[in-house]
Amino acid sequence: MIARRAVWLLAVMFWLLASVVVQQHMTSEEVPIAEVVSFIAAQGVLIRLLVERSRLSKLREQHDTALTALQQSEAKTQAIITALPDLMFLQDADGRYLEYYARDSKHLYVAPERFLGRTMREIMPRELAQRFADAFKEVLTSGAPVTVEYPLMIDGHIQYYEARIVTCGDGRVLSIVRD
Repeated sequence: MIARRAVWLLAVMFWLLASVVVQQHMTSEEVPIAEVVSFIAAQGVLIRLLVERSRLSKLREQHDTALTALQQSEAKTQAIITALPDLMFLQDADGRYLEYYARDSKHLYVAPERFLGRTMREIMPRELAQRFADAFKEVLTSGAPVTVEYPLMIDGHIQYYEARIVTCGDGRVLSIVRD
């Protein structure tokens, strides 16, 4: 706010100075008209530069405010994710694993390096992959959350899970899986 006032004060001072120079020229033949015109043009350029600097300063303040808000939002999101005991998977519409979160990788069906970048049809048992494909299609079509309950054999033991599936923008799907 103070910087913008200073810019406008400087602009008014330059305008007044230009007026004085023009008035001097009109009362004296010593100052050539080309010099007066050049001075006024230079003052105009300087004023435009000062106004642009003020505008850029305001944009920088807005950027800094937005960046701070984004950092706070990311920190809050990370805290929520860390507090959840559930597994989370971000997948595209074809079921390709894009990202995941697991507090402990022993709860995963296979190691992350085996499923990231691959589709659920390549990783999961055929029938289960089809159930999830159907659920993804329903979620992406209706926009409403879908729940899938299923058993899965992990390390020789049958585990029972519930997956809550929601859209996550641009044809992506987020699954939150609870044991």
